[in-house]
Amino acid sequence: MRSDPAVKKIHKIAPSRAVDIWPRVGHVRVEHHWWNGDVRLARRDVYVRTDGEMWEVEAQMGGPQGKSKVQQCPGKASALILADAWRGPRWQWRKL
Repeated sequence: MRSDPAVKKIHKIAPSRAVDIWPRVGHVRVEHHWWNGDVRLARRDVYVRTDGEMWEVEAQMGGPQGKSKVQQCPGKASALILADAWRGPRWQWRKL
């Protein structure tokens, strides 16, 4: 893993996936985070993150130690559309 501060910051947000996701970032921030309200194995989280130029959406299943899928998006609008699609109607999502 690279040792620059940006990678360390991302690694705290998305452990084990960060280095491959953001090869050239400054400051990454979580713009949106939704949670399905479940605290067990059925827990789902959806994140929208940006460094001001690049955007990505992460859908996480089973909490921080579970599985996740990450998709880079060309802009904020497409990231929000994808996040909405990944949330779907199944749960009562809570914005954190």
